[in-house]
Amino acid sequence: MIKLLLYLTILVSIVGPAQAADRNELKKLQAALDSAQTQADMNLASGALADYWDKELLKSERKIEKKLDSEALALFRKAKQAWRKYRSAQVTFDGDFYRGGSIQPLIRNTTFVLLTERRVNDLEQLYKEQYKQK
Repeated sequence: MIKLLLYLTILVSIVGPAQAADRNELKKLQAALDSAQTQADMNLASGALADYWDKELLKSERKIEKKLDSEALALFRKAKQAWRKYRSAQVTFDGDFYRGGSIQPLIRNTTFVLLTERRVNDLEQLYKEQYKQK
């Protein structure tokens, strides 16, 4: 139960590198999760947050891919594929603790969001360090 509360606290407090319009969307999604009254509502709201962060990840990846030469692009795509496999495995592992429970989708979505947001932040920092300075 403590792990669940920690997940919810972190999920609700997420603020990423999104642009102003995207921040408004993120705030709305977080508000939907905050106001969710049923487990089904929490599952749906956390799923919407997961979709949001997956779209942000795609944006960050595309931005970096545009800057890479063919050799670096091949390495980046390999790393991207490995990271996605890791994320999928971790989401499955965390969710398995709640196998059969109605809360399992919330746990899976929360892990997905936390990992994906972290990856977006890492990629945005990489972009800033490697391409904004030059």
